[in-house]
Amino acid sequence: MSTKPKPPIERQSAYWDRWNLKARDAKKLPVSSVRQGNELVATVAALGRNNLAILDLGCGSGWAGALLRPYGRVTATDMVAQTIERAKERYPDIDFRCGDLFEVPLPAEHFDVVVSLEVLSHVADQPAFFERVANLLKPGGLLLLATQNRRVYARWSTVAPPDPDQL
Repeated sequence: MSTKPKPPIERQSAYWDRWNLKARDAKKLPVSSVRQGNELVATVAALGRNNLAILDLGCGSGWAGALLRPYGRVTATDMVAQTIERAKERYPDIDFRCGDLFEVPLPAEHFDVVVSLEVLSHVADQPAFFERVANLLKPGGLLLLATQNRRVYARWSTVAPPDPDQL
């Protein structure tokens, strides 16, 4: 968990909107997202259901939720209003909600599956993140979580230093 001061939500939101425009909206999905998407779909498909309540926490451009639509109703949240608006245009059948993942109104014990891809490392209060997820999942629900490996990520020469507005 980071010990640096948390940037104001407006600056974080502006950073992630710029990032989504560059990394997700302007081109096809990078290889890592395709790989994650394949694993994500295979895991959810193995549940053998098409009536799941699915939540994508930190959905960004909405690509993961779009892949999961065949398996049930998808709700997706992110704190970046501009990115959410673009995602709503692309995927009108997904229930997109904008706001801080700790504050956006979501029903307790409602979701069969919660997906959170590469979000955890940007959350200041990680124990509270897991408490929130546990509250949102139905008993016996499934959390699908992916996060960056700090050592591998740090050695990857194409990764720029963190932006001051990136948590």
